[in-house]
Amino acid sequence: MVLQWSPDLYRISALLIEVIKRLQKGQLATPLQRDLLSVLAQLYTHEQRFEPAVDIYLKLNDRSIFALIERFKLFHLVKDRIHQLIAVDADLAIRLLLENEDSLSPSTVMKQLIRLPKLQLAYLERLFARGQGEEFGDVAVLLYAEHNRPRLLQFLQDREHYTLDKALEVCRQQHFTPETVFLLGKSGNRREALKVIITEMQDILRAIDFCVDRDDFDLWLDLIEYSAMHTDFLIILMQCVGMHVDPKLIVDRIPIDTKIPHLKEALLKLLLDHCIKINIEKNCRKITLSDCHRLLTEYMERCKSRTVVTGGDDCMVCQENLVNPYFHQSRELVVFNCHHVFHLKCLREQRCPTCSS
Repeated sequence: MVLQWSPDLYRISALLIEVIKRLQKGQLATPLQRDLLSVLAQLYTHEQRFEPAVDIYLKLNDRSIFALIERFKLFHLVKDRIHQLIAVDADLAIRLLLENEDSLSPSTVMKQLIRLPKLQLAYLERLFARGQGEEFGDVAVLLYAEHNRPRLLQFLQDREHYTLDKALEVCRQQHFTPETVFLLGKSGNRREALKVIITEMQDILRAIDFCVDRDDFDLWLDLIEYSAMHTDFLIILMQCVGMHVDPKLIVDRIPIDTKIPHLKEALLKLLLDHCIKINIEKNCRKITLSDCHRLLTEYMERCKSRTVVTGGDDCMVCQENLVNPYFHQSRELVVFNCHHVFHLKCLREQRCPTCSS
């Protein structure tokens, strides 16, 4: 009745006393006691006695408390009871914290959640999504490393506000190889990153992709030198890098008197890919030269064509007639190769104002 009827239909104070008496008698079945407490909280709310109402809702773990806080702006009553709010509903609690960051700073929230690292991480993710929380970048790296490893690499790639050295130390301690490779590459230590890929990850294809993306001659040399000592790497390398590396760099480093399975096929693939690359480059050069010649010819022809200035043409700077039959003093005109015409006195520079704007 209390939960459904308007408070104008009954005496709140009298009903409040009766409910308290029933609760004080004790020996109530748990469901009945819970119902009575819910009624009591509602009656306190009707009387705008919000503190006891909040206490009851928290005791009951009732999600209605969030609607109550939002409706009557009661965040000040619960800002020191974040743990209890989270116990009721973590998602709603985090949303409430974000909506009231003016009353409770993110640093204070993080301190209150110090023993709940997963919730700290959930809170930070919401904070980052709002474009805030840059000062918690290093904390986020630690939390991801300990509680959500699959999201760590994406975080490192998407965010800039963390200390590279600290993040690298965390990843090395945890033996997170892909993250370590990314951080080494980001810090400019590309050769060490490549070394980690080929020695720890033993992933030649990833090493090739790494070198292709960076297009660094020294990286290619390191990869070739290492592969020359490992025939299984060498064969894959020869099959994949013909479009990126001069075959001579690889062939010169193939160990003499070493039996390498499938060497002939790999060498043919290497040379064929390199020939294709050379042909592509030649054709691209031909096309580029042809386009340049065509455009230059068009430009020269345009420069040779005449420009007719009539009395109806206006200067594009002063908007006056270029040739005024009523103005007997001669006016000097400037005609550019683009066929735009101006009064000499209107020009401030040697280039066409229309084409250079």
